[in-house]
Amino acid sequence: QLAAIMAAIAVLASLDILLRSTLEIGGRRWMTEHLIDRWLARGAFYRIERDQSVDNPDQRITQDVAQFVSYGYTLTIG
Repeated sequence: QLAAIMAAIAVLASLDILLRSTLEIGGRRWMTEHLIDRWLARGAFYRIERDQSVDNPDQRITQDVAQFVSYGYTLTIG
């Protein structure tokens, strides 16, 4: 019985890792593309660069999206 329980736990842990990775990658891809499109739309990129209101906005977008998706997964599923 103990071996069956351990095997079930290993399978469930593997499925959790697979599900988390799949959802995080898909969510990060979609959200990053959406925010980059908004950043480049209607000259926002040029205004940000001209006013120097944000340092490295592209890097900040990717980091913020990664954190948002990770925290979102943890709050909803994890």
